[in-house]
Amino acid sequence: MPAGHQNPFGEATQWGDYHLRELALYVQRLADNGPYLTFFSTSGDA
Repeated sequence: MPAGHQNPFGEATQWGDYHLRELALYVQRLADNGPYLTFFSTSGDA
């Protein structure tokens, strides 16, 4: 860490990349009229 700072500079964060990719995939599914993906089944047919 640079002197006088509490946070490191120049560190990459995977969370920003992750959320940007998730957004891109979501927009692509919307454009293709694809299904809305969920972790749990909401249709009752688990």
